[in-house]
Amino acid sequence: MLTFGAAEAVFRMPIQAQWWSFVESVIEVDRDDPGVYELGDKDGDVIYIGSSNELRRRLKEHLKEASYTCIRQNTTHYRIEYTPNYQNRERELYAGHVRIYGKPPECNNSRPASKPTIRIPSCVGIRWFRLFPCLAHLAQGVHLCPSRRSNPLL
Repeated sequence: MLTFGAAEAVFRMPIQAQWWSFVESVIEVDRDDPGVYELGDKDGDVIYIGSSNELRRRLKEHLKEASYTCIRQNTTHYRIEYTPNYQNRERELYAGHVRIYGKPPECNNSRPASKPTIRIPSCVGIRWFRLFPCLAHLAQGVHLCPSRRSNPLL
């Protein structure tokens, strides 16, 4: 065990299990029991720490994430540790990673790239939006702004 000063909690070592290829055929062999997992990149660096009460299901969810997410772009391997106390163990692994490296794992700290948003012109009030919820013309840059005089609901 590693310790980090007298005032700090004892930190057990990171998951000491073998790294496995992050592919569905390998994940399918894992049990769907509670535990923690670390996702790693091609260099063997931990890029994500997570936990679940159903590990196989959760790993498959990561595998099916959109291709632009940090996890899908960087994960090549994973390792797991089965434990009924998975939430506390995840916190312990995360805190230990931050203590050792000075920051969270790369993908624990990132958000998926934002999708394009539709900009609604200021003349389109909330009432107009409720009347016409499908405003696809706005996404194409068409600016349709009825005057308040022509529509008493605005």
